[in-house]
Amino acid sequence: MGNKTECAILGFVEFFSGNIEAIRKEYPEEKLYKVYTFNSLRKSMSTVLELENEFQMFTKGASEVLLNKFFKYDFRNELKMFE
Repeated sequence: MGNKTECAILGFVEFFSGNIEAIRKEYPEEKLYKVYTFNSLRKSMSTVLELENEFQMFTKGASEVLLNKFFKYDFRNELKMFE
């Protein structure tokens, strides 16, 4: 089943999307654009999907590392700066 973080992420996705297996069928591993596996230097892992003329990247990792990489976030369709 995975570690606690992975279970929490799956629970979050299932709560909002309804069915994990349907998502896995729609986006099998062969259709993933790029996978950056976990590495102790990056302290994160990412998966990139190509969706209708755009790319989306999903990342999980140490919060102190990830927050230092991002300087803006989307809040109700308005970009805000991290402080």
